[in-house]
Amino acid sequence: MHATNESFSQYHLWFRQNGLRIASELSYKNGNCLFDSVASFFDQWKNRGIDLRFSAISWAQKEVEKGSPWGIEMYRQFEDSKVDMDCYGKQNYIQYLVFMKDPRVFGTEFDVVLLCKYLQISIKVFTPADFKEENGFLSCDIRCVHGNENHRRINLWLHNLHYEPIV
Repeated sequence: MHATNESFSQYHLWFRQNGLRIASELSYKNGNCLFDSVASFFDQWKNRGIDLRFSAISWAQKEVEKGSPWGIEMYRQFEDSKVDMDCYGKQNYIQYLVFMKDPRVFGTEFDVVLLCKYLQISIKVFTPADFKEENGFLSCDIRCVHGNENHRRINLWLHNLHYEPIV
């Protein structure tokens, strides 16, 4: 679904009616929007999205290299989905992680999963596809929650390949 300005406003209105707000001012359109958005929820990472990116990726590389259960699982998941555009044409998860060190490269679902494990959080990602309009009312059927739902949860808005925090 391609959102028009009107439907984009409808999304904002829906979030406001549900006590939430898309905090566009906390995310920049520079490729690092996922990491900037997640960083905005943590005092130690606030305004340090690039640092969070490098730290999380370094941690993930170590997890894969030492063969931790999480590292093995992520490597396998990557192998199973190499044709997906989220893989950026990389042959394995290690190559992907090296590529992702470039802060101009947009984060993907692999990075959402990585951030959940690294920060011990869950992330609920809202997209326009989660919304439907019936009888003039917008409803949301959220499908995408990553990480352990028993951990602290943060909400993100993903629209046109751009992440923004929902506060």
